[in-house]
Amino acid sequence: MTVQPALSPHPQDYPFVIDRPRLSELGQPASLSCSLSSASSPAGIPSGTCQWETADGRNLVSNSTSGEVTQAASPVAVAGYTAFGDSHSCGLNIESFSASDVGEWACVVNDEGGEDGVPFHRGTFQLMTDGFLGDIRLPRHLMPVVYDVELVPFILEDNFTTLGALEIHLDFNESVGDAAAHHNKVYMHVKEIAIDEDSVEITNILVRYDSL
Repeated sequence: MTVQPALSPHPQDYPFVIDRPRLSELGQPASLSCSLSSASSPAGIPSGTCQWETADGRNLVSNSTSGEVTQAASPVAVAGYTAFGDSHSCGLNIESFSASDVGEWACVVNDEGGEDGVPFHRGTFQLMTDGFLGDIRLPRHLMPVVYDVELVPFILEDNFTTLGALEIHLDFNESVGDAAAHHNKVYMHVKEIAIDEDSVEITNILVRYDSL
């Protein structure tokens, strides 16, 4: 009998959430999940299936109803993985985390019944372990020019938290790399940091055209 991990509560302010371990230990189990908000997607995930793009280039499909994980192009079950979840969540169990699992993954969830008009959600994330570093650099079309960091530590007994604010100024170069395909998407990958979406602003947008 396989004990399924408990699904984390979905914050209703966010339509799509990915949950994964901060660090995974080689040779040990690891669990991932992605979920839709019941507020913005009352119909949930169609057929309980999600697609996972693995670090080693495979496309897997997890079925939370049957518990099976298959290749996207074939109905044959893939060994070493099991699926779990509920009406609004898809989960993937890795039975033994290996070096080939380290790196960038993606979860793709259909949301055709969602109220925000978005047909699907796709989120990328890193699976890491001690001693390994994935591609954590910014893409070549984003160049940071200013980092403004403010930290306020609390000098109180048993209070080890710090209040902080970060402001990053980025130059966006549409002529570099795959910028054209992602001109309206900048992903912020966080695990233990809450982002106040209302405080995020995009200002001083300057469009440059190269002369022919």
